[in-house]
Amino acid sequence: MPYVPKHLEFLSRSGTADGWPAGITEVGKEFATQRIIAGLEKYGQLTLDMAKGCIFDNYIDGSREPVPEELKGVSWDWLYGVTHRALLAASGRQVWVAEQVSSGKKTKTTKEWHPVAVSRADVEALEAVRLMTGLRPTARERVQELAEVLGKLVK
Repeated sequence: MPYVPKHLEFLSRSGTADGWPAGITEVGKEFATQRIIAGLEKYGQLTLDMAKGCIFDNYIDGSREPVPEELKGVSWDWLYGVTHRALLAASGRQVWVAEQVSSGKKTKTTKEWHPVAVSRADVEALEAVRLMTGLRPTARERVQELAEVLGKLVK
């Protein structure tokens, strides 16, 4: 039997349409996502614990912005669930790209954030996945929900 982390079990039982834990507002979602983006810019890679620290424990230098009240004093599974969804949201909006720049004898690798545009082809690809045989009903529903949300963004 495969191991499923408790925060992922918590998210699957949450029952929200967007996959975030129940009880978080748009302000909290945006705060967590922005802190993850700042953490990725600073560290390049984040473990789940480091990402949680970026959101809740001021791991990012110069960022002493107070954590919204809705994100305080809740269970560990809820905190890690928020962290997991914020990591997914940050990755969905931007991509970490490494570019090699040659300056004489040395080659330097720079990293930049680039926004990702969602195209009609992406939505169609998701709809094609939904029609595949062998998908579990819950997975089929999640893919359908994602295709509908992305379809509204592309219109």
